[in-house]
Amino acid sequence: MSSRHLVSVMFLRNLCLLVVLFRGTVCYPSGAPVQACNDMMPQHGSAASNDKGTLDLTAAMDGKRNVKVVLTGTFKGFLIKAVSKD
Repeated sequence: MSSRHLVSVMFLRNLCLLVVLFRGTVCYPSGAPVQACNDMMPQHGSAASNDKGTLDLTAAMDGKRNVKVVLTGTFKGFLIKAVSKD
């Protein structure tokens, strides 16, 4: 196998790997699917986790109708739902 052929094979392998990895990072670029919002299930083929882990969520009222929510930590995504207390 010539060195030129080997470089081509390695390039194609790396390109395929990059495409596979990139595909996983842009699945929902505009947010979760509507169905996920309806049933609060992530729709990514894995079970939802209730494990808090290292996440920190704070919420504070900003006037009568607005709530400022800050979520910090290491995570791949999140679903959050605001409901009226009534």
